[in-house]
Amino acid sequence: MAKVICQNCDAEFDEKEVKCPYCGFLYAPGMEEKYMSDLEDKRQALDVVDDEARADYKKEATTSGKKALRAIIIIAAIILVIVGAAKLQEYLLFHEKYSAEEELLWQQETFPILDKYFEEGDYDACFDILYSDENRDHHIWDWQHYDEFTKILDEEFESDTGGEDG
Repeated sequence: MAKVICQNCDAEFDEKEVKCPYCGFLYAPGMEEKYMSDLEDKRQALDVVDDEARADYKKEATTSGKKALRAIIIIAAIILVIVGAAKLQEYLLFHEKYSAEEELLWQQETFPILDKYFEEGDYDACFDILYSDENRDHHIWDWQHYDEFTKILDEEFESDTGGEDG
């Protein structure tokens, strides 16, 4: 190891020292070497921290991704349940309770009676038949005068309520 002479007290000491061990005078080249060595140690420590941080980030991202995927799956399942329930309700409410044959027989029996009342202008009798509890599940809209009959009902409703506002 090389030795240097202190500029303050003329003592001899190792060139790697930061200061003179006898008088404490600072030795610039030794200080610079120590500083650079410390700096390199810190850089290496930060590299280790970066690797650890990267690993922690990957772990956290994976965990967050899994949580997000679970949430999406749960939301999709809830939506499917709601849509399925709505479709089931629609099916149960609007599913034909009668076979096509039963419906045709009902129409062949009921529509001539409705035609007779309609032609006589007995709209109350038509209403009673069409909107009775036992007939409400039948296809009343298949009756040939259904559209005209509903217009008449609308007009009667308007006249009973005093017409349109305005």
